[in-house]
Amino acid sequence: HQEATEPYSWSNLIQLQYLASHACVFVGHSLTDPSLRRLLRLTATTPQLPKRYAFLPFPTDPDRVTTMRRTLFDNELRHLGVSVIRFPAGTLSTPEFSELPKLLMVLAAAQVNPDYLWQDA
Repeated sequence: HQEATEPYSWSNLIQLQYLASHACVFVGHSLTDPSLRRLLRLTATTPQLPKRYAFLPFPTDPDRVTTMRRTLFDNELRHLGVSVIRFPAGTLSTPEFSELPKLLMVLAAAQVNPDYLWQDA
């Protein structure tokens, strides 16, 4: 773990280079890892920052505090250059990530045609 705190370690430099120059899609990652958040913070001010997306589940019946914390968390990620896409966490009969393939296809189509999201389904 020493390497993660060294700003000029080869792994940090490689990750910084990729985060600053490539689009990123985070799937199955909570984005609560301090090392990743530090790297995102360092690259957030990069001119012409490539797009970053995070697919994060939300509970199907959140209480008020959970809703407020989620909103603050999503806002912080937005400041780090990450667009959050929330999806239902699912139930016992529906696997948590069952909608992800459809959401990824919509995201891919919207990258090719930005008007895609505004067209009738």
